[in-house]
Amino acid sequence: MNLTTKKIIVLLILVVLISLGLKLYFIDFSVPYNTDNLGFILRGFSHLNGDFNQTPDKGLGWSLFIFPFFNLVESDNLLDYSNLVRIISLAVSSASIPMMYILSRRFFERKYSLTAACLFAFEPHLNYYSGLGLAEPLYILAIIGTFYFVISNNAKMIIPALMTSSIIWWTRINGLVIIMLTTIIFFIVHKRNPKNIKFYLLGLALFFLIISPMLIQRDLQFGDPLYFWYNDKIFLDNYDELVSDNFNKNGSAFNYIEKNGIFSFTERFIFQGIVNSVEILFKLSLPYLILLVPFGILFSFRAFDQKQNLIWANWIFILGNIIVLIVVLATVPERRFLLLLYPFLIIFSIIPIQRLVEYGFSTFSFSQKQKNISLFSILVLVLVLSIGFTVNQYDRPNVIFENEKLEVAHFMVENLDGVVLDGNGPAFEYVSYVLVNEPHGNFKEQNVIDPNRYHSEINPNFQRSYIYAESIENLLTVGSIDNLRYIVSNENVGFFHKYVNEIYSNEEKYPYLTKIFDSNEQEMKFLKIKIFEIDYEQFKAP
Repeated sequence: MNLTTKKIIVLLILVVLISLGLKLYFIDFSVPYNTDNLGFILRGFSHLNGDFNQTPDKGLGWSLFIFPFFNLVESDNLLDYSNLVRIISLAVSSASIPMMYILSRRFFERKYSLTAACLFAFEPHLNYYSGLGLAEPLYILAIIGTFYFVISNNAKMIIPALMTSSIIWWTRINGLVIIMLTTIIFFIVHKRNPKNIKFYLLGLALFFLIISPMLIQRDLQFGDPLYFWYNDKIFLDNYDELVSDNFNKNGSAFNYIEKNGIFSFTERFIFQGIVNSVEILFKLSLPYLILLVPFGILFSFRAFDQKQNLIWANWIFILGNIIVLIVVLATVPERRFLLLLYPFLIIFSIIPIQRLVEYGFSTFSFSQKQKNISLFSILVLVLVLSIGFTVNQYDRPNVIFENEKLEVAHFMVENLDGVVLDGNGPAFEYVSYVLVNEPHGNFKEQNVIDPNRYHSEINPNFQRSYIYAESIENLLTVGSIDNLRYIVSNENVGFFHKYVNEIYSNEEKYPYLTKIFDSNEQEMKFLKIKIFEIDYEQFKAP
């Protein structure tokens, strides 16, 4: 297969277009956005207004990247800016595809590098997240760039590698691990040559120069340049405690060990983290990486077609990130945290494809024509599996459902006077949107705010609070102190406050809860919720 540079460019454009079609499958531009997307937009407008304060749980990289593009749109509709951010996210994600090809050329010849780009471009999970307007596409692009530079034969490439590492840290708070792994890989690839130290030190100086504004700002805001919201809470027993407004215990490892012992700590945060990591990686490997990665891992120990130091570099990036994230994943099993591993898993996935095509089976080898047919067949199979998985596992936005959620959000903001229990189901997905969009607030004048919190600056009569409690009775006992007034119950059990959802089907068991909204009475087809007002006098009555 004679793949000239011109053919490669044409084929990459075709791959990008196919991938874009798969990405667009998940998007309906008439529907508003998720909460994280909204948060980035509001922070973008705060930057336009000269406010560069940071939220305790998010990096600034993505909002800094997107906010200059806001000048391209003149609209009073927040949805227009959400769609703009989605388009930017799609563009960044699409740009990662040729970068995946370029990275793969460090390991493989052209046809297999193109195959790697296809596996990356057709990956359903990546395509799903690429259209949400979140930071992941930029994060992954910077990861690919960093790895490409650091494994170069030219030691001077450590300079741009460390510079792209700074982008990673700006984008995600856990970017600290990337600088550590990049350093390790550099000295593996370049063997501790004293002449190369100067390049590393120059790159390191530029790295700290680029991230210094972020570190200084965090130190000014939080008293710690490395402050992150999870730092003092990640070793709490569960995610409910971590995000609650009323649970302020110090969640350090030492406190947990002192209270529960080292064996409980190991089981809760190491073993459980490993279990969650394996489960997430299994799900992320579907539909086709699950068939390739195990063989790629096996063959990587005898990778005679690739330089062994590059294979070790690939292993270091995978294992280093998993080890660092194990504790986090034990408490917050969020698959987004492991999306950065895709480029490295795909590199391992290409090795068995290369082995099969080039060397055949033990009983026979392929002719050149058979090699070409085999490789083409593999790519067709990957695309078919990707399309099938996309259609069957991911639903397109249900406009009726989304509008029902939007309608309920309007009802709550306009009719609930007091504190409502937050974090419980789809009814809250558009509350932030309703609060900051017209007529409730001018989103273009926002400073840094957390859309997951009260928005009391905009509508002081409506507040949201996430209250940790172990039962409905405990919730009302704690809630009476925090002035909790309303509870939203879902038909389906949610991630938070699972005991609350029992109220939906058994409301007669709770005479101290007065129903004020029922989606069934509003003839809603998909959203199934009930809203109750708490009668504390009746709750406390003997």
